[in-house]
Formats: sequence, C-alpha cells, structure tokens
Amino acid sequence: MRILKTRAFACFWFLLFGGLLLFSSCTTSPELPQSDINGIWNWTRSVGGWGGIVADSVEYTQSLVIDLDLRKAVLFKNDEFKTRYTVKRERAISDNRMHWFLYPKNVEPQINYKVELIAEDELLLRPSCDDCFFYHFER
Repeated sequence: MRILKTRAFACFWFLLFGGLLLFSSCTTSPELPQSDINGIWNWTRSVGGWGGIVADSVEYTQSLVIDLDLRKAVLFKNDEFKTRYTVKRERAISDNRMHWFLYPKNVEPQINYKVELIAEDELLLRPSCDDCFFYHFER
C-alpha cells in the first residue's frame, strides 16, 4: 500500500510540474505572419530626441523595403540606397514577446530597431537607444 501511495504522489507531482512547464512555455502573443511586414513602406514622420520631423516638412523621401524570406531590409533616401539591415525574429527584453528586429550592416552608429506593426498599414521602428528617433512608415 505504501508503494502505491508513493507512486501516486510521484505521478501527481510529475503531472503538475509537467503541466506547468508546458503551460509556461506557451507564448501569449500571436505570431505575426510574414506578409504583415513584408513589402515597401513609405516614411511619414520621425519622433524623438528634441522634437519631430514630418515627411511633408522636408525635401526628401525615405522608404523601407522588407523581405523576410531573405531576412533583409533596405532603407532608401530619395530612392537611393542608404542602409542595409539584417532582419531577425527575437524575444524582446522589454516585453518578453517575439518581435522582428532590424540590425544595420556596416553602419556606424549601430542602432538596432524593433519593428512594431501598429495597424495593418502602419509600421513603427523603435530604436535601441532612448534618445533616438522613432520612425513611422505606412504602405
């Protein structure tokens, strides 16, 4: 009888901890389909630092092309190449959720960006530094 109680006790704890482990490994945030951020994005404004810049108030345009199949993104200024990025899917320290990140290649300073899809056709690049500009893009 004692062996039966010990096995029942062991099974109970095994199932309890196994269930907790399985439950805690599940993510609560939905995965973004690749099609949500793939494509060409047009810059509308930048906010941060000491103020903001609106695209209509400057004499240049910027566009961001994201290709998740190649894990690359390219930023163009006035239709000319400006910066190339490597695109990675990683867990953010800020909210412990999975996000897309842009890492610049061969550019100084090395400012990385977290990609946030604000709406279906609105994208925000959140910089890794506190006093840098946030970049808003629309399709």
